[in-house]
Amino acid sequence: MKYIFLLLLLCNYSYAKNIKDIRFWPSPDNARLTIESNEAIEYKVFKLNNPDRLVIDIFNIDNPDSFEKKFDLKVENNLYVKSIRFGSRNSNTSRIVLDLKQKINKQTFILEPVYDYGFRLVLDLIPSQIVANVLKKIPKKREVFIVAIDAGHGGEDPGAIGLNRTKEKKITLEISKKILKLLESEKKIKGVLIRTGDYYIPLRKRVAKARDFNSDVLLSIHADAFKRRSANGSSVYTLSSKGASSEAARWIAAKENDADLVGGINIDVEDDILKKVLIDLSQDASMIQSNKLASNILKNLGTVNKLHKKKVEQAGFVVLKAPDIPSVLIETAFLSNPKEEKNLNNSAYQLKLAKAIVKGIKKFVNEIEQ
Repeated sequence: MKYIFLLLLLCNYSYAKNIKDIRFWPSPDNARLTIESNEAIEYKVFKLNNPDRLVIDIFNIDNPDSFEKKFDLKVENNLYVKSIRFGSRNSNTSRIVLDLKQKINKQTFILEPVYDYGFRLVLDLIPSQIVANVLKKIPKKREVFIVAIDAGHGGEDPGAIGLNRTKEKKITLEISKKILKLLESEKKIKGVLIRTGDYYIPLRKRVAKARDFNSDVLLSIHADAFKRRSANGSSVYTLSSKGASSEAARWIAAKENDADLVGGINIDVEDDILKKVLIDLSQDASMIQSNKLASNILKNLGTVNKLHKKKVEQAGFVVLKAPDIPSVLIETAFLSNPKEEKNLNNSAYQLKLAKAIVKGIKKFVNEIEQ
């Protein structure tokens, strides 16, 4: 067994080391356990067989006996983990045991402090045989138009947070599900959700999942915040390879692209998707289609909400970098604006936004079929 020791980046911490939180995030493709501490975490991870278990020992912490009382992680209907148990080995070492339902591969890495998070130990569980997604049964030769709907943020990454603590990840998933529901009544158009629950998906993996679904377009749904609370209105973005079209576009794109720092990915793992998308996007035909789709959606959003900008904006969003899939990012409204935060929490208003987006999609599909 190999011990991994992580040194503190800052030496002036005046408080004792403790575990702030332990979170479990199940998703259709994998499961994630996140352990957050106020200081760098010293740990060991290993597997046990018969039955299959994954064990995490955390060293040099305060009061390890309190783990079981403080962190009660419920695991219900998860494909990979049967239960999570806590126990202490000695006065400063705590043990976490994951009882597994199947053989898994593990990936463990540390995220340094960012925003409100402290040091995080991330343990990803990836099944040896990924359960096939029913959506992959969609034939490649088809008469339906596939719309990939990506609810921004999720899991460790809450996205923007409004003055009344509304989390962007919740709003984007609710609107995305409403878009999906509306598309169910369409004969020529089918929707698929990139994120179906409260878990994080790295930005480039969202693009990869859209491609796996044989998607014709990708919609990335957001409800962002800006440094000025007066900022309001809906916006639609396409990818720019030459810089952002406005101050807000630059600021928002930078925040969205930081999501992987918050949500958590292992930057030491070679990214094959990145290699595939490093092409000259300015010459890609999908850029033209992206702008057509974005214009139609923006026009219809203007019937529900004030438009932040009356034209489609451009910025360097990572999630829009699919060279073969026309992609748009929709900022439904600003959570930093008190009035718009209230609207976004209203289910009827969410449905109005979803209907406007679907109307724009239908117009785009009709145009390209002519």
